[in-house]
Amino acid sequence: MKRYLTILFISVILILLTACGKNTYEIDKEIRVDFEGYDEYGKARVHVDKDGLFSALNEIMKLKDRSEVVEFESLLSDLDVQATPNKNVKNGDKVDLELTYDEDNSLKLDLKLKNPKVTVEDLEPIKALSKEEIFAGIDIQYEGTSPFLSAKVIENSSSEVSSLFNYSIPEQRFKIDEEIQVTAEPKSDLIASGYKADARFYKFNQSVQ
Repeated sequence: MKRYLTILFISVILILLTACGKNTYEIDKEIRVDFEGYDEYGKARVHVDKDGLFSALNEIMKLKDRSEVVEFESLLSDLDVQATPNKNVKNGDKVDLELTYDEDNSLKLDLKLKNPKVTVEDLEPIKALSKEEIFAGIDIQYEGTSPFLSAKVIENSSSEVSSLFNYSIPEQRFKIDEEIQVTAEPKSDLIASGYKADARFYKFNQSVQ
């Protein structure tokens, strides 16, 4: 038991000696996290004010030796803060911030984040599109005579929704009253525009007129 207490005592002393003389600074004031995009599909962007951090730490460190100044600048240059998760987040989620820098620096500089968690907020709601809305912005144009009609999709330029999908019709000939199938596939920028679709493809049947 005595041996255990002796080892514990020595360990505590070593920790105290190691920590002694370190300059500790909480960098929260120099960190800003912005949330962009739409609810459920938001992205976290971390911004580090390195100029502000340099000024604040320079006041604490009071470095004069050129080699120490160079190391100080290098340490701040490599400093980074990452958010996890940083995409597909929604309002109310908690995002973890991870600070990375050279913790074993000879300047005895100890940097910390007092609040390593941030709550996601201010993301705009995203709209789920119905099948009717997806096909409302297009018309089918026919050329030729039955039963050798050709068909093509005409997008309504005033419809934002139609510009976010690729529409296609089978390459074949049609006749009057025959059923034609139109397929709509979401483009990659659908979510970035504030909309979402629950299926990879949508199909719509219409009689040839």
